[in-house]
Amino acid sequence: MCSALAQSGWKPPQIGTPRVHPVARRDRLAERLATHERMLSYPEDLIEEKEGIMPYDIEVMTSEPQLVAATRVHTNLGRIGEDIGTGFGTLFGALGRLQIRPAGAPLIVYHDVIDEETGGDIELCVPVASTVGEDSDVYSRQLEGGTMASTVHRGPYPEIGRAYHTLTQWISDHGHEIAGPTRETYLNDPQEVPAAELLTRVDFPINAEVE
Repeated sequence: MCSALAQSGWKPPQIGTPRVHPVARRDRLAERLATHERMLSYPEDLIEEKEGIMPYDIEVMTSEPQLVAATRVHTNLGRIGEDIGTGFGTLFGALGRLQIRPAGAPLIVYHDVIDEETGGDIELCVPVASTVGEDSDVYSRQLEGGTMASTVHRGPYPEIGRAYHTLTQWISDHGHEIAGPTRETYLNDPQEVPAAELLTRVDFPINAEVE
């Protein structure tokens, strides 16, 4: 598997003098969520279609606790893309006002399953080196560490459902249990690389010891 941030090529945006306007970056990240339905309710025939499913390397790793600036949003399938765009705008806007630069790649924590029938909470996070004072809906917290089953999806965001199914199948096959909300970390910038080269790390917390 592609390992963590060192191999991602992702560079934290310079909030004080940004190369890419935060709204543009937010909107491109929001494209990922416009197709979130494919990740949550992927057709069973695709699960069974062995050919054409890109290979994924699964790594069991220990994730350290991480200080993040975050905002939490309750959303549903019909508006999730819009809510993600607005949420990242709120988050990066607060960091810009406070002159706080990101200390790592942005990520989203999916606290609930969101499908055609139910809504749920998502948490948009940006790693930071110092705490963020209360700024409307933006706050700081320690993102929990723990044992993760992890893989990196390389390619367009709409195709990430296959990474989810590979991970959940691996977790089941190895007798583990999912122990917390799923995370997606966006390792490079859609403003800087073509869709085929986008890297998204998917992490499932599991009840297991690192081998």
